[in-house]
Amino acid sequence: ARRAEGILKRIYELNKSGKMPNLKPTTSIYNAVINALSRAPGNRLKFAQKAEKYLMEMHRRSAKGEKEVQPDVRTWAAVLRSWAMSRAPDAAENAERVLDQLEDMHLKGETPIRPNYVCYTTVMGAWGHSRRHDALDKMEAILLRMEDHFTKTQEADMRPNTVSYVTAIDAFVRRNDRNAAKRAQATVDRMMKLSSMKLGHVRPTRIVFNTLIHAWSKSKESEAAQRAEEIFKWMEAQYQAGDYLVRPDDVSLCAVLNAWANQADSNGAYRAQQIFDHMQSLSLEQRGFHISIMMPNIVIKAIARSGDVDAVSRAEDILIRLENDFLFDRSTLRPDVTTYSSVINCCAYFRHNAGKAEALEVALRTFRKLCDMDGDKPNNITFGTLFKAISNLMPQEDEQRETLTRSLFDKCCEEGLVDPFVLSQIRAASPQLFEELIEETGGKLGPKSFMDPSNIEQILDNIPTEWSAYVLD
Repeated sequence: ARRAEGILKRIYELNKSGKMPNLKPTTSIYNAVINALSRAPGNRLKFAQKAEKYLMEMHRRSAKGEKEVQPDVRTWAAVLRSWAMSRAPDAAENAERVLDQLEDMHLKGETPIRPNYVCYTTVMGAWGHSRRHDALDKMEAILLRMEDHFTKTQEADMRPNTVSYVTAIDAFVRRNDRNAAKRAQATVDRMMKLSSMKLGHVRPTRIVFNTLIHAWSKSKESEAAQRAEEIFKWMEAQYQAGDYLVRPDDVSLCAVLNAWANQADSNGAYRAQQIFDHMQSLSLEQRGFHISIMMPNIVIKAIARSGDVDAVSRAEDILIRLENDFLFDRSTLRPDVTTYSSVINCCAYFRHNAGKAEALEVALRTFRKLCDMDGDKPNNITFGTLFKAISNLMPQEDEQRETLTRSLFDKCCEEGLVDPFVLSQIRAASPQLFEELIEETGGKLGPKSFMDPSNIEQILDNIPTEWSAYVLD
């Protein structure tokens, strides 16, 4: 951005000095400067203010006869983007202020430029990230305004596009309030109705439906997972009927599986597994997309959340089936570190007294298999989850608990995978080891400070750097 500003300044200097009288700034050069400011890292509020300053400078100069620098719609869109991305608390208010200014100037005949769908969608995005209590209402009002205007005039530059609708739905999801999924659904339903009018409104595409499924997957509504699955089935049926615009993909399926995983305690885990098994049984042509390892990983996550008495055995069965299918070339899906870690996590959250010993055996067996694999190896999440399993599954009085924890911690240090999660689970699995780590790193443990988060910071700040050299963020 600084270089772009320097070039603009230099052009004016060369022109004014007479050295290059034919070299003059243009709208495109100003736009390049404002675009650079809108995307530059650093003090984004300052850059947004600068971008607007350049816009006003263009107006002043063009009013005095420099028609080569008259702002165009790209200029305004870049300034709006600068404010939308400024991260200022009042970013949305400023973006809408600039938009209102353009609308007012156009109505008064002061500029031939009027806002287009890019301008309006940019301001929608700004409101979508605002923390104001009425931000989503303001965002939705802009979308409704665009829809109404296009319905009445069919002016293409005012037609909301797919990005406009995804911006709205995504904002509903991120706010995650009680009615988020219902508002997202109402938006898509309205989009469907408008497109059916044959006036030129955009049709919902796969990305719109995927975002809607994601909205339902995050919802706390009792029927949320069912609604997500219904949308996915409708997309499947449309694809089978020849509508490639809404062909489901791996993102669609993952979103549905996550929806059921989030209702795992209501038989959602069984439904997630049924859906995955069915989709895997179809041919690539029937499905329309490739199966990825992320899908069984989500199913294992759902099983872990179910709390079912057979959860551990079901999770391990999925892992074994994946291993064997890959080994004997029945499938290209190879279990990854997340698959193994998810099985260990399922063991860690096993809460039934009868079967805890077996769950621990599965956790340790799964960990050893991962260690022996070519390629993927345990990461800090794997180690932390295994320590959680030891803490939850082994009795405090079991002498092997201390021995096992220390042995695994030594391996964790050797692998460079000690992080806050690992240490928080060490604290539960072996309080004695945790105290030793505090003392060895210069800390002092008072009678009430065992759970103080600063203990973990103290350890991390003073252990050898190689103990944490390969931690994943």
